[in-house]
Amino acid sequence: MRNVWFDAANFGALPQLVGRDRLPAAVGAVGLSSTAADVTGPALAGLLLAVVAPASALLANAGSFLASALLLLATPLGAAATEPPAPLGADIAAGLRFLWGQPLIRAMTLLAAGLGLTTGTVLGLLVVYGAQGLGLDPRDPRIGLLYTAVAVGGLLAALVAPRLVRAGHAGLAMLAALAGNLVALLGLAAARSVPVALILPVVFGLA
Repeated sequence: MRNVWFDAANFGALPQLVGRDRLPAAVGAVGLSSTAADVTGPALAGLLLAVVAPASALLANAGSFLASALLLLATPLGAAATEPPAPLGADIAAGLRFLWGQPLIRAMTLLAAGLGLTTGTVLGLLVVYGAQGLGLDPRDPRIGLLYTAVAVGGLLAALVAPRLVRAGHAGLAMLAALAGNLVALLGLAAARSVPVALILPVVFGLA
């Protein structure tokens, strides 16, 4: 649900909060902080599940959402829009027409959808993979480290990608990342040792 509602709202609210000039830096900062949370969160969750009941761990998670809601209530969203919003269906249709008329953005969107599908599949099956593929107990803290490994790769990408863009290598980097994503995914499906299974998610997250 976070990805469906919170992240979608974040994309729309961020320009109002920081302005157009500071938007690239703000997007990078938000991505970096989100990735840092993704690095520490799964590891802490794995340790928490090792010492407390799952229900208690869910209670801690609920507390984090409550803290997030309080912070959002204290966040100024800027001036209200001067024009009334268009009907949702009309907005969606206009967006799809624009998207289909822009070959580059259309290809990037389809690419992002495919990457989102593979990433969601990997993250959704890591517990099953750890238990059945690696023979770990479902409450083994190393399953949390699998999630952390993916986030570490994302953190490395957040640090490296801006430099590649400034150097003018964004296109080549994207092609290399797509190839690396596929190689890491196939390797992860075949890996049966924990050390290898902790390295490949880093490569997957980086790609």
